[in-house]
Amino acid sequence: MSGKVSFSFRIASSLPAYERDLLIASIQNSADDVQIPENRAIGIDDFIIIIAAIGATAEATSQILDLAEKIIDWRKRLSQKGMQPEVEINRQHEKSLDLSKATDQEVENWFKPQ
Repeated sequence: MSGKVSFSFRIASSLPAYERDLLIASIQNSADDVQIPENRAIGIDDFIIIIAAIGATAEATSQILDLAEKIIDWRKRLSQKGMQPEVEINRQHEKSLDLSKATDQEVENWFKPQ
């Protein structure tokens, strides 16, 4: 994944499968390269880890901001159902982003290319 902006998502297995799958689909639709572990057995691990990469081009900025908006929308749907987004997002050389604590503005700012 060299030459790309990479993110890792730690998704709590305690989230309902449907909600996890919606987030994973949003990530897949926004990223150029998504790696999902073949063994996604829930209950064995506390988290499902997904690696997503978006190319380092001018178009990539739009993709990254699109991903941020999709994540914000997903969080809002969860909130309306009374659920917490138990997801942590990491990027090399950046402080991790805890979606259960971050504001929408913090999510947008965190995803903005440096």
